[in-house]
Amino acid sequence: MKKAFVIIRVSGKDQLKGNGPDAQWEDDVLPNAPVLELEVNEEYRSVIQESASGWNRPKFEAAVNEAIELHKRGEIQAVLFPRVDRETRFLFSSVPLLNKIIGAGLEVYFAEEQLFLDPNDSDSVQRYTDKVKAAQDYIATLRRNTIKGRRKRVKKGKLPTGTRMFGFTYIKGKEEGEGIRIINEDEAVWIRRWRDWVLEDGLTVNKISLRMRAERISKTPSTISGILANPAIMGKTYAYTCSYEEYVAPGGTHKKRLVKKPREEWIEIPDATPAIISEEDFLAIQAKLALNKQLGGCNNAKTKYLWAGHLLCHFDKRRYRGKRTTVYHKGISAVYEYYECPCKNNIVSAEKCPNRTWRLEELDQLLWDKVEAMLSQPEAVLAGLKAVEADSAQADYFTQTLADVEARLTELEEEQKQLLKQSLMGFPEELVIKENQKINGDRAVLLQRKAELEAKIEQAQQATVDMDNIKLVCDIVSKSLGNLTYEDKRLAIEALDIKVWINHEELIMEGSIPIPDDLSNVTVTSRCFE
Repeated sequence: MKKAFVIIRVSGKDQLKGNGPDAQWEDDVLPNAPVLELEVNEEYRSVIQESASGWNRPKFEAAVNEAIELHKRGEIQAVLFPRVDRETRFLFSSVPLLNKIIGAGLEVYFAEEQLFLDPNDSDSVQRYTDKVKAAQDYIATLRRNTIKGRRKRVKKGKLPTGTRMFGFTYIKGKEEGEGIRIINEDEAVWIRRWRDWVLEDGLTVNKISLRMRAERISKTPSTISGILANPAIMGKTYAYTCSYEEYVAPGGTHKKRLVKKPREEWIEIPDATPAIISEEDFLAIQAKLALNKQLGGCNNAKTKYLWAGHLLCHFDKRRYRGKRTTVYHKGISAVYEYYECPCKNNIVSAEKCPNRTWRLEELDQLLWDKVEAMLSQPEAVLAGLKAVEADSAQADYFTQTLADVEARLTELEEEQKQLLKQSLMGFPEELVIKENQKINGDRAVLLQRKAELEAKIEQAQQATVDMDNIKLVCDIVSKSLGNLTYEDKRLAIEALDIKVWINHEELIMEGSIPIPDDLSNVTVTSRCFE
């Protein structure tokens, strides 16, 4: 009899107790191993806890490598799985590893099915692929039923899942008055205080967090920001706001990430959550927090930072912040006001940003001169506005192109399924590898194209926003050039939504309308701040 290395897989902690390793060993492996003429013992057994329905199988791969090493030492001649669905529920991630096992000279068996997987036997391969397909269909059915159940709850005005949220208590159940949230007054009182602190006292989420600490209640700024940004606090409950999208990581690994769906795809659940604050207050809070984030803490009484929130670091993609330092020399104080990347601070980033620091007065004037030059050319601004309006008209074209790209991605998925099936049936390995690489390359290109199209669609959809306001501001500012207040300049910068990317001495300006090349690129040879 051949000695076999047994790989037992469980998908979650709960399965360790139910259909766990012992159950698979006693019910599947021990009764069927002799039928397959295999010798098994607990010394050659590996138990892994891992999902089998995705691309990434690091624990399974480690178990496969262990089996190959044992085979090289002459200790085993086969690998045995309790059942096909314990080995995989996703053909694509499984076949390369099975090929690796078979290529190392090991035989592959499945206990419950009493199946020897022989790549040269079409019946054997067909039985295996049929079982994998059944396992995949089972998972798909579970997912569909779960989604159906949740959608039924949503139609009945109930939350699809009972997630915990600060300010509310979830009432479990399916009956009338259940499956909804009710206000937790002990927590809701703090949300109302946060509203007042933001709108009346002008506090940022960082300062709110400090006040909460003084009250001996620990709430991080990110937690407070997330609660204040959740529409549930104004009585609006939405389901299906996010979805998973598949992408290819730089190393070629297939992964999934959670992304926000377009707002029009969200489904509102009426009367599922009572309002803690009014909708008007909620919208005012969002506007205030967005402004605070853009200003980056530079909007203070001591210094007015004209470009606060509009300067971005080329290296860290973080917004530059305004700083003020007092230096004393022989008893005489000198105040330095400047912009710098926050990643120069080792508390913010372990690696110090290499980008340069800029003196406030010089940089403000240098950049404003460029804006003033642009606004003094009405024809350039008008041409830019027309270009943006033309881009917005392309939204339909981008949407159709995106649909074509997604259809092609689906086709590639089917092509790869067929290719992997051919691989198991003995199709020449070199051709399979070459074709598989081509498919992966095509997929990577399409995923990149998909991301570009989604960005263009979003940009095109937003292109018409504030267009009238831009024209109005440009008209007002162009008539008063050379005699503008700080507030006037800020109004112009914000209306044009100008962003300046800083790369050492190079400054690149971008805006909601195209900026001429002779104005958008600035290179400074002398330093404004040492």
